[in-house]
Amino acid sequence: ALCPGGSTTFTNTTPGTATSMKWYFPGGTPSTSTVANPVVSYAAAGSYNVTLVSTSSAGTDSSVFSNYITVNPLPICLITGNDAICAGQSTQLCASGGSSYLWSTGAITSCIDVNTAGTYSVTVTNASGCTSTCNKTITSNPLPICLITGNDAICAGQSTQLCASG
Repeated sequence: ALCPGGSTTFTNTTPGTATSMKWYFPGGTPSTSTVANPVVSYAAAGSYNVTLVSTSSAGTDSSVFSNYITVNPLPICLITGNDAICAGQSTQLCASGGSSYLWSTGAITSCIDVNTAGTYSVTVTNASGCTSTCNKTITSNPLPICLITGNDAICAGQSTQLCASG
């Protein structure tokens, strides 16, 4: 089993009098190969039947061997949470799509609390061991400057108007 973009080496361990061998790799790179032990990479998830055909000196197929390779899907990484916080506040970022998580902060939980502007990334790993990484950028908005205007003192029975701005 592989993850998309992963590769594996195929080895012919079958002794014999074959004069030539040809590998067939549907969906893989290379698609056919006469290399004895080719390294093949797969970009898409799926199940692939890899075949080795050995040809005898008489020109006939002497052996045909098949093996299935499973390419597991990548997890779909998603981070939820606020994109902006006010200075001095925090937000919770939560990742989904996997069975384990590793944040750029070093945390290994699915959710983290952040109180600093910046870009946070998480690597999500699914049960098959395949990984995806995603990012979320948090901005920090400044606090408003609060100002109250109006009279500081009033006489008994009078009133004043106070106005706030900012």
